[in-house]
Amino acid sequence: MSNIQSPAPCCQPPCQGFYSVPEPAPRSPAALQIRSPLQQRRRRWACVRATSLGKLLIAGSSGRTLYLSTQDAKNKSMCTGQCADVWPPLLTSGKPSAGMGVSAPKLGEIKRGHSHQVTYAGHPLYTFEGDSAAGQTSGEAENGFYVVSPSGKAIK
Repeated sequence: MSNIQSPAPCCQPPCQGFYSVPEPAPRSPAALQIRSPLQQRRRRWACVRATSLGKLLIAGSSGRTLYLSTQDAKNKSMCTGQCADVWPPLLTSGKPSAGMGVSAPKLGEIKRGHSHQVTYAGHPLYTFEGDSAAGQTSGEAENGFYVVSPSGKAIK
């Protein structure tokens, strides 16, 4: 009988069990026996959630809605300065991985200054400062930003 448990399924609001930063270390030696090294390293950068707009991508760590900008070129972000203050890019420090409902081959990253921004189907991904809670979509259709469908297209 194994002590290793399967990871929680992604995406119960927000993607429970998966984080965009490493999970805190378990507090007891017994907890260490429950989780495999693979489970301790696993990260989910994007998951899918059903909303009134349809199925859309959310950030795995926070459940925040992810957006694309129609002003960006393929694999090139045009949102910098004040734009990036309002539309923070989804950044990664490692290879992004897909949660349930997300196409892993569509996930990628681009260099952004000294960091890397997560992309989906060639679109750099952003959150919106006006969304104060998981699942909100108040940035939809604001200044050319739209929520992202699992196919990688803007939901308009």
